[in-house]
Amino acid sequence: MDRKTLEYMEGRAAKAREIVDRIEELLRDIERVKRSGNIEIYTPTRSVYINDYHHKGVLPSSSRTYLFALMINLFIDVTLQEIQQLESELAEL
Repeated sequence: MDRKTLEYMEGRAAKAREIVDRIEELLRDIERVKRSGNIEIYTPTRSVYINDYHHKGVLPSSSRTYLFALMINLFIDVTLQEIQQLESELAEL
């Protein structure tokens, strides 16, 4: 095996490690979100909480409960799509 081949293989291995690290990070994010009881939306002037921040995660209404579930599920769905894309890139290496 010559030096050029080794450099090529090293580059692919480094790229594969980056992809695997990113996938692991995204999976940790999904687990954190599943355990989360709070969603906060930042605005330039103040933060808006989907649940009642001062009452330990209690959702004040059924519409907010629905919104909270939608946001959590959307985050998970989009993150899983990104993981699938990364897995495809990894398979191509």
